[in-house]
Amino acid sequence: MKITGFNIYKAPIDGRTPIIVEALTDEGITGLGEAALAYGSGAAAVCELIVEFAERFVIGRDPFQIEAIWSDLYDHTFWAKGGGPIVFAAISAIEQTLWDIKARALEIPVFDLLGGKCRDDVRVYANGWSFRATTPTEIADAAEKAVSSGYDALKLYPLSQVDPNHPNGKFKHVSMRQYDRGMRDHAVEMVRAVRTAVGPSVDLMVDMSCELSPDAIIQVGRALEEFDLMFLEEPVE
Repeated sequence: MKITGFNIYKAPIDGRTPIIVEALTDEGITGLGEAALAYGSGAAAVCELIVEFAERFVIGRDPFQIEAIWSDLYDHTFWAKGGGPIVFAAISAIEQTLWDIKARALEIPVFDLLGGKCRDDVRVYANGWSFRATTPTEIADAAEKAVSSGYDALKLYPLSQVDPNHPNGKFKHVSMRQYDRGMRDHAVEMVRAVRTAVGPSVDLMVDMSCELSPDAIIQVGRALEEFDLMFLEEPVE
């Protein structure tokens, strides 16, 4: 079996651009992958990079040789070493297509190729439920709705600036150049409102999205300690 080409699908929706990659083979088996740069900037760049990588390193090769192809993509593109999200999104999307092709050819799920199932249930947390909330009251109401839907773990972004008029909720992250004590106090009150609304049995997670400097995140982290967070995600750049 040989890889004969790739299709790249850009699916702009609601200000985001998911990138889906399809690898084609001479036996008619195809594989799908995703370049996870749907939000922010970089979708156009990763599409161009996937084309370049595919033409230079992948087309014409056996899709079962996943490790060899991955090694070429990483070792012989120069910029992949310490390359950042655009390079790694391109490599990842291509690699996913190879695993998918192999799994389809063998008629087994991809997870069996990666070691097989080890549990029957996976706990999930709610994300995106707070994107319209701008006040402690609003975020408390949103948290109660998420818990009533069956979630026992919630993630929120208390420092982000929300556009309440966006139909699906949209926010932008705060720059460390904008951060001040008022923002910190507001973030603390947002988390306090959620903890008060859902009680101690619901796990809470706070995503900082690399927004702050180390000294600022230490201040915020200490201020949030009383709320018994499960984790503090992406604390610094």
